[in-house]
Amino acid sequence: MELGEELGESSQERRPSTRMSGPPAPGSKPALGAAFRWLVEKLEPPRAAGRIPSVEGVRALAATLVFLYHMGSVRALSPESGSVSAALLSLLHTLGPLGTNCFLVISGCFVYGSLMHSTVSYSGFLWRRALRIYPLLLIVLSLYVVLSLCFPSASRLPQDPWRALTYVAANAVLLPGLLAIPPIIGVSWTLSFIFAFYLVSPLW
Repeated sequence: MELGEELGESSQERRPSTRMSGPPAPGSKPALGAAFRWLVEKLEPPRAAGRIPSVEGVRALAATLVFLYHMGSVRALSPESGSVSAALLSLLHTLGPLGTNCFLVISGCFVYGSLMHSTVSYSGFLWRRALRIYPLLLIVLSLYVVLSLCFPSASRLPQDPWRALTYVAANAVLLPGLLAIPPIIGVSWTLSFIFAFYLVSPLW
């Protein structure tokens, strides 16, 4: 994080100000670059300290790949087999996991960097991360259990109460993805890998 701040500060010192007081005059036929900069200044939210634009661009590309991957999984949007649209969606469905991998790599780099430069203890670091993950996770798991009781035919929970309890508990401690346990929440396997990284990061 400090590296991003230093890069941002040094680039601001070298870069002349490009802010414009207002929109380009209609009759002046401004260059496309000047018009684009004006739009960015008006529409883009203030950049937080320490953010690196190139990394933000990679994250945007990764998010787009993940979105298109899930969009291609919707049956109602699936085009006819053999069409150009079907081939394009198949390609995007193949590239989609790369978006998730990008997110994991970027998160790992920044989390490790912040952990190395943090004055917070490792236990405090884990506690803060757990507070960011678990409240929403437990709410969604609880909601799923309630819906499973209301609609048992659509439930993923085992019929045996003890097996159902252990299955929910395994999901609560983020074992799916690390072990051969199907997740209750399909996308929660990423949380398993992220939290596992938090646990083993002191080894490096």
